[in-house]
Amino acid sequence: MTVWICGNSHTAALKRGLSQLQKNGLEIDVFPLGNGKWEKTPFSVTRENIVEATNSQYRKNLQRFTGATNFRADCVWGLCMGTHNARIYRDEFWAGAEPAAIARPGVRPISDGVLDSIVEADQFHIRDFILRLKNGGVKCFVVSCPPPRLDHSCLTKGVRSETVAYIDRCARASLQGWLIEHGVDFIAPPAETMTDDGFLKAEYAATLTQSGRKDPHHANKAYGALLMERVISHCSRS
Repeated sequence: MTVWICGNSHTAALKRGLSQLQKNGLEIDVFPLGNGKWEKTPFSVTRENIVEATNSQYRKNLQRFTGATNFRADCVWGLCMGTHNARIYRDEFWAGAEPAAIARPGVRPISDGVLDSIVEADQFHIRDFILRLKNGGVKCFVVSCPPPRLDHSCLTKGVRSETVAYIDRCARASLQGWLIEHGVDFIAPPAETMTDDGFLKAEYAATLTQSGRKDPHHANKAYGALLMERVISHCSRS
């Protein structure tokens, strides 16, 4: 059975990492569905129990790499989406607000309830997509996006690293709790790639984008190889 790992731009590190590994006899490959910004919009639909991509970029890439416009039930799908929490913590709002549990005096405190609502809104269409796959009999699991980086540009714009770490922990816990509830496996970042505070270690950070600009938040192929080792192990056991 073919295993497809697909999702947002963080698949690039997974693709490069996979090229360094033995596949243990698995028919496995990685490709990008498209920009992570589309994860906050409706991007899938079910027609006659078949799950299709409705976002034009996702649909184009799905067909380009797999030859189909639907998420085939005779394949296994690893979804690299749902933990791209930069969408939340990079918002300039957090330069003047902080989660209530760690808020400093004089800064607007945001309750965990409000933060939970922000997280659930960010993940809404991803969760909807996963449920469509499950209800359509399509096997899937979720592959984590990398942890936040201490050199992310939002930290130079007034957002505290403690705020970034707190938001990321809450968002990951929310998704993982939901995945457990619905019987969907989650492949977490390898512990050795993370600092004690939950950030990506510098040696696992990508330095430049393909266009030669400073990379804002992606991981490199060393990280990708370690995570894909976990994916291969998971798929070999399943």
